[in-house]
Amino acid sequence: MSRFSLKSWLSLSDLQREKTKDYRNIVIIQIIIVSAGLILSEPVLKDSRSEASKLIISIFSFFAAVYAFLQWDLLRNFTKNRALITGILIALSITIFTGILGEFPYYQIIEISNRQAYLLFLHGVLFPIELTVISFAVRDLFSGDYLTPDKLWGAACIFLMIGISFGSL
Repeated sequence: MSRFSLKSWLSLSDLQREKTKDYRNIVIIQIIIVSAGLILSEPVLKDSRSEASKLIISIFSFFAAVYAFLQWDLLRNFTKNRALITGILIALSITIFTGILGEFPYYQIIEISNRQAYLLFLHGVLFPIELTVISFAVRDLFSGDYLTPDKLWGAACIFLMIGISFGSL
């Protein structure tokens, strides 16, 4: 009996450590995305076709893709529902791939006649996914018995995730 409870305690401890690591990784990427957006937006706004702007857009797109994957990784800690996890991974993969096809800065892969509708569609697909992750994270943060550093990482992650998701919409 004690071996079983010890095993379940270790798995819960490992799960909590994984959640904290995922919260921290997302916060780091969020800070990079927000900082890069504030610092590097000027060259893109002046001339979006310059080589510097293309590089900035490429780097920013890379961090956005990493951010989406980290959100999915965090979601895996909250639920065992394989259909939800797989569905969100597929939706994220298709959205990122479609975004790259339409917004690749060095050469145009697909022609987009209405760019505004295209971007609205992409962000419209990402928004419910982000809300799902936020809702699971809020539930996890308020239902768990965490130490203060874990709660701080979780709260910072949720706060920035709400801002980024509504900002992108």
